[in-house]
Parts: sequence; structure tokens; C-alpha cells
Amino acid sequence: MPVDEPEQRRFCTAQWNELYRKWKSGIAKRILDALEAKAADLNYRTVKLETGEAQREAVGFYKKNGYRLIDNFGEYEGCDFSICFGKTL
Repeated sequence: MPVDEPEQRRFCTAQWNELYRKWKSGIAKRILDALEAKAADLNYRTVKLETGEAQREAVGFYKKNGYRLIDNFGEYEGCDFSICFGKTL
């Protein structure tokens, strides 16, 4: 089945100290940029993702990188603790 919009999933690291060090070094931004570039290369015009409302750092990261709130989609519809974002490439 063709996919109209790729979904990014499971941006995770093992430990908080490692995450903070990598975040400060810009690795998360470089990974996100690479994923978006690959989606654009595959002729996708938008991407979407889900995170939890408790993941405040993730919410801020995605907003800072041009993602906007969208309606919850797929398995996240009706899920009160999920927050979905989309971005036009």
C-alpha cells in the first residue's frame, strides 16, 4: 500500500546524559535533517510524527525545527497523551 506521508518513529537514546551531550552537539538535528532529505528525495512533500505530551524536550525540538501541530492520525487518534506534528518539506 503506498504511503502519502512518511512517519518518523522512535527517536531515542539509551541514557539522559548521553542524550543531553548529543543534543548539545547537534546530532539530533543532523539526524532529523537527513530523514527529511531522504523523504524529499523520495518525492514526499510532507512528513509527520507523534510524541507524548510528557516529552517536553521533544515537543520543543520539533517546533524549533519547523513542525506544526496536526490532528492525531492513525493509531494515535483519540489518544489523549499523544501529540502529532507535521512539516511540509
